[in-house]
Amino acid sequence: MQVNDTTILDLKPRLKTALIGVIVSRLADIANDPIRFDLQKKEAAKGLGVSISAIQKAVKKLIGDRKEAETKARLDREEAYEANANPPPRGDRPVPEGVSSIDPENILEMDEPKTPGPRTVDGPVIEVSPFLGKVSWQAWEVLRAHNEKTPEFFRFGNEVIRINSDQYGVILKPQNVDRLRHVLGRLASWVKTDADGNHKAILPPEVFLRDMLADPEPPLPEIEQVSSVPVLTEGGSILTNNGYDPASRIFMQSSIHLAPIPEHPTEKEIKTAAVFIQEPLTDFPFEWEADRAHAVALFLLGFVRHAIDGPTPNHLIDAPVPGTGKSLLADVLLTPAYGSNKGIVTAANDDDEWRKRLTAQLVEGRPVINIDNVRRPLDSGTLAAALTASVWEDRRLGSTEMIRVPVRAVWVTTGNNVVMSTELARRTIRIRMDPRAESPEDRTDFKYPELLKWVRENRSELVRSALILIKAWVSAGKPHPAVHPLGSYEGWTHVIGGILEVAGILGFLENRKALFLESDFEGQAWRAFVCAWWEKFNSEPVKASDLYEVTNEIEGLPLGTGNDQARKTALGKRLGNQRNRIIGGYRIEKGGTGHKSIVLWKLVPSEKKSEKFPRGKEMTPPSPPPYPEQDGTRGFNGGGLEGMSEGPFDPLQTPSQPPPPGNGSSYRNGWDGGGGGVKSAILGKKNSPGEFLEEEDI
Repeated sequence: MQVNDTTILDLKPRLKTALIGVIVSRLADIANDPIRFDLQKKEAAKGLGVSISAIQKAVKKLIGDRKEAETKARLDREEAYEANANPPPRGDRPVPEGVSSIDPENILEMDEPKTPGPRTVDGPVIEVSPFLGKVSWQAWEVLRAHNEKTPEFFRFGNEVIRINSDQYGVILKPQNVDRLRHVLGRLASWVKTDADGNHKAILPPEVFLRDMLADPEPPLPEIEQVSSVPVLTEGGSILTNNGYDPASRIFMQSSIHLAPIPEHPTEKEIKTAAVFIQEPLTDFPFEWEADRAHAVALFLLGFVRHAIDGPTPNHLIDAPVPGTGKSLLADVLLTPAYGSNKGIVTAANDDDEWRKRLTAQLVEGRPVINIDNVRRPLDSGTLAAALTASVWEDRRLGSTEMIRVPVRAVWVTTGNNVVMSTELARRTIRIRMDPRAESPEDRTDFKYPELLKWVRENRSELVRSALILIKAWVSAGKPHPAVHPLGSYEGWTHVIGGILEVAGILGFLENRKALFLESDFEGQAWRAFVCAWWEKFNSEPVKASDLYEVTNEIEGLPLGTGNDQARKTALGKRLGNQRNRIIGGYRIEKGGTGHKSIVLWKLVPSEKKSEKFPRGKEMTPPSPPPYPEQDGTRGFNGGGLEGMSEGPFDPLQTPSQPPPPGNGSSYRNGWDGGGGGVKSAILGKKNSPGEFLEEEDI
């Protein structure tokens, strides 16, 4: 209904009165359509030169008159029916008298002007209307203006997050309807305009908040990582300024004051920094030189995680007995980079529970995920997938909506004689300690009795030492280490291995084969099974049911807990999964088909020359750090750094006794961590630390 106000005002009074009646009648006809009614009443008020309030009163009066007339007509029909009169048909009801009659001259009297109420809102105002996009855009503008002053709202994957900080650190908090209402209800005043143009304060309506969260590309900056210390960016520079850095997409909130870091560290500065970052490790009984190197690798990872293109492996802190200090070592290695901002989870019982726990940690951008105190064999396809993922996708709990966030967490696992599946062992590096004592918790000869307190007090110097080593690696041209990269973790190998090599810290990745042999309970079981298979059947093609008799001698094969027939079927499926794989020097192949087309299996000796790999070097006698203010009575257990003076051997657990020869009993016979019935005899002959193990010996 288009109305031209100039034409109406110029009409003669009679015509104007008639037109007003028509307009009010038509508005009454569409009163049940609020959107059309709202738009057309404003046009009518403008054209007639009256207020919206007057139009509404006229329409309301007309609707009331119509209802009153219809009620009177209905009562008349009922009265006639009761008097045996023939009521008029429903479709031919008489038009009630006065239904369309409204005195147009009185419409101006209904226009009672009201004094606008005082405006009581301050700051940004979001005016609510039926236009969804317009209101959401106003709300986004409020958030963007707030972000320019205090950056705290970002995009993390496909999540809208807010930076939350407390005494333990900074986390990314995903926003939902309630959290968004809490923020926008304080950053702006939400109002609705009444008929007289006055603003009425309201709460932020949920429909607009949901529309904002559903935006596939919210107008917010992207974030990938939060940090509480200066870190190495992907471009090779060290981020030192607090706040959000758009180039690296890192938000840094640090209270650490550092002395200047040399742009090109000297050899002396490099050695001093390398020694100092190992000072907190003095009281830990590392089993091999590689274990100590991996501890330093975990320490450095928090400063270079963003510069690594791709995933990082799980760091297994392992020991044969409780009380060795596994959790303490994890705290010591992670506190300099992360403070108290470390997420701790326990091992789940199934993949569905793993998925929930990992998603809850990753969606908040937890910088560290510490799987603490593992007490059963670790086997999870979900965890294995997370360890090699650069982006994590999962269904939101209680919803069909998918979460998609980047993975920038550092992975740590602690436990005693931890065993794990093949897929997890391949994604893990080990930090093994062996106290060689029955009750290591009874030790008293610590150099730092309150070690974690010492780390916190010296945090700034530890951070500076780490950054000096990183600067030295960058200054040297970011060289690759002289080791074969760990599969799926080539970027991590390049950065961490390169820094350790520049720092002169030896042993990186030297014990990865030993970990695979000793912690991989699934691989242990298959090697024992193949060995027993070859001894009984040699290269003869056999059925899976024939091989089932062999499995009775082997514990640890994943055949389920059903009856014999179900376990035989499971064995056939497992053999299919291992087809063409070389295990213990033998290749599992199909040997044709037998009676009733049953698949036969056989072993074929591998023609490939057996791969040899080192066990890694045992820790050398300790040397005192080159610090004049320290008495040097307790040095590093096997520091091995060039330029460090030799000192008397002083093992932590048995100071009056020399260490046992060779690898130590725990490395050979300490298979009590849940590997089933796979005996240590599988390893064959005993080798000294400097010798090699061959696959034929396994």
